[in-house]
Amino acid sequence: MKKSILFIVIFLSIASSLQLLNYKYYIDKKEQYIKSRVNLMQEHYDVTYQTFKTNSIHFYNSIINNSKLISILNDANNQDLSIRNKARTKLAKIFKSKYQLVDNLGIDLIHFHLKNNESFFRRENPEKYGDDLTSVRYSVAQVNKTKKPIEGLEIGKHSHAFRFVYPLFDENKQHIGSLEGSVTADSFIKFMEHALRIHTHFIINKNKLDLNNHKLLEKYTYANGFENYLRLKNTIKTTIKHSKEEKDQIKKKLKNIDTTVTKSFSITVDKNDKEEIIIFIPIQNIKKEKTIAYFIVFDENNDLELILNDYTQQKSIALFISLLVAFLIFRLLASKQNLEIRVNKKTKELKDLNENLLTTVESKTKELQDSLNIISKYVIYSKTDLNGIITEVSDAFCEVTKYSKDELIGKTHSMLKHPDIPSKIYKELWSTIVSGKIWTGDILNKNKDGENYWISTAISKKYDNKGVAQGYIAIRHNITSKKQFEEQHESLMRAEKLASMGEMIGNIAHQWRQPLSVISTASTGIKMQKTFGTLSDNQLLKDCDLINTNAQYLSATIDDFRNFIKGDRTKKVFNLKDSIHSLIHIIDSTIKNNHINLILDLKEDITIDGYSNELTQCLINIFNNAKDILKEKNIDNRLVFISTSIENNKAIIKIKDNAGGIPNKIINHIFEPYFTTKHKAQGTGLGLHMTYNLIVDGMKGTIEATNKTYTYKSEEYMGAEFIITLNK
Repeated sequence: MKKSILFIVIFLSIASSLQLLNYKYYIDKKEQYIKSRVNLMQEHYDVTYQTFKTNSIHFYNSIINNSKLISILNDANNQDLSIRNKARTKLAKIFKSKYQLVDNLGIDLIHFHLKNNESFFRRENPEKYGDDLTSVRYSVAQVNKTKKPIEGLEIGKHSHAFRFVYPLFDENKQHIGSLEGSVTADSFIKFMEHALRIHTHFIINKNKLDLNNHKLLEKYTYANGFENYLRLKNTIKTTIKHSKEEKDQIKKKLKNIDTTVTKSFSITVDKNDKEEIIIFIPIQNIKKEKTIAYFIVFDENNDLELILNDYTQQKSIALFISLLVAFLIFRLLASKQNLEIRVNKKTKELKDLNENLLTTVESKTKELQDSLNIISKYVIYSKTDLNGIITEVSDAFCEVTKYSKDELIGKTHSMLKHPDIPSKIYKELWSTIVSGKIWTGDILNKNKDGENYWISTAISKKYDNKGVAQGYIAIRHNITSKKQFEEQHESLMRAEKLASMGEMIGNIAHQWRQPLSVISTASTGIKMQKTFGTLSDNQLLKDCDLINTNAQYLSATIDDFRNFIKGDRTKKVFNLKDSIHSLIHIIDSTIKNNHINLILDLKEDITIDGYSNELTQCLINIFNNAKDILKEKNIDNRLVFISTSIENNKAIIKIKDNAGGIPNKIINHIFEPYFTTKHKAQGTGLGLHMTYNLIVDGMKGTIEATNKTYTYKSEEYMGAEFIITLNK
């Protein structure tokens, strides 16, 4: 009974520890994935907004560069009503024909205002003009007052829209009014849904609307879960269907969320036995002083189910390992107890030795037999003749192979051979033992039931008293659990690299935004200038060169990232400086986003005979550690130094920061597996351990970490310094 309780206690202790670690890893992985989806949707929103802004700038430039239009708008300020009406008629005629191409830019509303904030011409409603916009349109009044452009979400008397308002001047630089290009929320959502194949809602604070304007309120409906928000009806053609239980989930989770936040956030709800991510992108008013609306993205096609399935599988593996380890520990404790009993027995036998020699001899004979039985039970061994025919096996050998002694004796070990083990291994084994040497190694075998098991083996010749070879003896140790643990460890290491790759993908996406925006701006500019006949050859060549330069930058980014992820472990000679510059190219957006000042001191013509991708992975791990601690300690002047040199014909790479160093009590443990300096929810403890293995085992180099105080630009700093030493 006590033994059963002991076994249960051991099993529960190991199982609970492994399951806790597995659950924390699952939660961390899930949160990281959701965060990446939120960031992705925020970036797509930003790109969409920037696209419409760029298009409005092109439209504005086409207006101010058209002297005929400026002349017409100048007449709009004439005191003579007939001249003003003629100017409006001319403007309407122009926009009815030539400027219909503006629709291709996605601009829904075009509105000209006089400098006294009076509406002069609405392209969508030419018959409506002359109304004073001072009190209802902050953007118009502000632009005419400051003579500076303004942009953002603004609510008017009849609708809301993303408005881009610019001041207008005549050829004498005299202010003559303002121009507005607006994009409705409906167009904004259609653009995002077409690009991402997602479902999106747009909701707005009802307190910002004129609740007495029933014609305006007819355009909206109640926004589920947001008591003070309304949803624009015509923005959604395919509405997300939620059951009552799902709606209750949304309401419950939104109660604890501050809807005045200015950063994107998300919640998850259970939908059709799957988790749905609902992402909220806040939108401020045109004054940039408060949040008045949200884009809501319903992310149904996500990978949360795959993450959950992986977690479930890992739970089963952890349970099996817990059971196996608990059994081994229990057996070890039981063996220890048996040995203690035998020690006490031997003591008594020695005490009685003088009383009865014959009894003592018989007792020792029995003891020897018992010892042989113990060896047979717990030691996996076998004996063969010189031809490899089995002559003797232990009970432990029968237990692991699941064959009886009768089934084994007279046969060869080939009956246990696993088909995946190459024949050359066995040829090498026989060549070694025939020559009289001892062969050692790990071999995968298959037992009688077809199950695989790993054994660590030592085989040597056995001789008689005259030194004549009689056969061979093999001592084995079952290492199946060790191999299974190593496979799980390798799986976690691969997961760590995949996490790094996920972060790199975020970096690449961020780096592409600027060149894509430049390419879009240049190409749209060419089209507009061609339309209005203002495109010169020099401008065309200049814009084409700009597009080509940014396209080459995108191509170089792809090449660097492809080289990093392809996992090519071919040993080759590579230039250390070029490898580090490729690394910087990959993490460039991370450096900029985290306001890190990267200082390089790279020597020319240092070459390494090794694995470039593995070195890049190591440098990324070390850089990410430095980045995280700099952010955690909220250091303003964030410094990271990378230098290379040659010492004693070896390549030296040094990476240091100014984050204050590593605590002395843990600095000697940072390369150990599952040891992390971060919060448990933020790190797996495998990054630096993987770095150590790649450098020491993979590239036969060394890596060490120390705390260092140094001076930079007359300021004294302290931080961690990692030193990597590699053979050239």
